[in-house]
Amino acid sequence: MNQKNLKNKVYKLLFDNITKVDFEKDIQVLVDVYGVDSDSLLHDLTLVNYNEQDYKKRLIEVISKYTTKEELISLKIYQDCINIVSTTDQKIAFSYATSLAKTYIDSENKYHIVYDFHKLKEELSYIKDDLVKTKEEDVYFNIKKCARAVVEKYNLYKQHQKWTDFLQTSLQIIKHKEPIKSKQREVIINQAINELANLESKSKVKRFLKENGFTDHEIKEIMKASEVASKKVMKKKLLPTLIIGIILTTYSIVILSNENNTRYYGFFTLLIGIGLLISTGVMFLKIKKKK
Repeated sequence: MNQKNLKNKVYKLLFDNITKVDFEKDIQVLVDVYGVDSDSLLHDLTLVNYNEQDYKKRLIEVISKYTTKEELISLKIYQDCINIVSTTDQKIAFSYATSLAKTYIDSENKYHIVYDFHKLKEELSYIKDDLVKTKEEDVYFNIKKCARAVVEKYNLYKQHQKWTDFLQTSLQIIKHKEPIKSKQREVIINQAINELANLESKSKVKRFLKENGFTDHEIKEIMKASEVASKKVMKKKLLPTLIIGIILTTYSIVILSNENNTRYYGFFTLLIGIGLLISTGVMFLKIKKKK
């Protein structure tokens, strides 16, 4: 029995392209014709209980012994793309596109073949947040286009079983542009970080974000990120602010100790110096509190 053909039969069952009943019948015919070698895929398949609810999990464990991780992932990508190509339901297409986008993220950006799906999923989130003028129908069209391109590449690489090359193939057939509103959001978020670093109150920063259209959930996430970033900014400011505060305070005391016309200037300088020292103390306490 050709092991490649047997693996393909297993894949059909995994992706519901053949029924369990027909699969078991085929396995039994193969056993009757070829017999069973104890150290073979066919033998291992006869040990699977296909009546169990999680039989597919067991089937994947079996097939994994006779194939590579890259081949299984490539097959999953191919099957998701086939489902996208064959469906006329936008929601179903978006669901499979989301799965493919997750594959890209999980691969730590190594599986370039699904990069476009990652960007298209981002575009769907931009549409949901009203950050772009693109319509869902346009994204749906591009998802279909990408899926057809991936299926084409899969069939090309399948001939020589070069699955790593397939996964690292960079299609990028869609030109992805960063939405203008997304750039505006980055500016607003950076401003929130700077305001926290400059000791503005959290309530004021939250109100600022709320006024700019951020949801409560987004504000919560932004505040977390902003506090971490503001801590780094404050750490950089801490020593220079302390030094300048000490210098100005010392300088003003020297001026005030002399009875001349510069006493008002001395008082003014003293206030600035003390203010800087107080700011240093507040920053230090905030940094400690954030740990």
